Amino acid sequence: MKDLEVSLKTGEHLDSAYNNIAVYYALSQPQQALTYYDKALEYQEESKRATTYNNMALCYGVTGNPSKKEEMYLKAIAIGEQTGQYANLMGWKNNLGTYYATNNRFGEARPLFNDTLKMARNMKIIDRESAALSGLAYLDYKENKPKQAKEEITEALRLAYKSGDTSALDSAEYVSRLINGN
Repeated sequence: MKDLEVSLKTGEHLDSAYNNIAVYYALSQPQQALTYYDKALEYQEESKRATTYNNMALCYGVTGNPSKKEEMYLKAIAIGEQTGQYANLMGWKNNLGTYYATNNRFGEARPLFNDTLKMARNMKIIDRESAALSGLAYLDYKENKPKQAKEEITEALRLAYKSGDTSALDSAEYVSRLINGN
């Protein structure tokens, strides 16, 4: 709160201050977080709004508003594509792909995971590559393609361990347990 107080007094960095407070409230009080994200958007240039939209999507997921969740992910992705924020774009596409996959919208999820995989390989970002492979493995498992799913999740696990990224590892381990019946 101190950052917001300072920013309100000086009029500087209001977007960051509101975003920081929103992150604090995101899981415990998502409606409050959304209020702060909306305030942050008032002070952000269009090119800076993508991360805020992605974070708002996560809050809408907590509040049980799937249409707004999807809308926010799509806004983040559109801005990321326009501004060339490729490292972040991979995460936003993977998030939307996961949303689609867990809602049995496999045809919409697969291109997002494939785009993420291609970008991650081109940029040599192995935690994002692992995440995309985990998503594809999940889809292939759900579509009764066990051989393909096992190949993808084996590679996802290898990359997740190599990267040391706990989020990629958690995702790969979850999908691995699902595929292998553990």
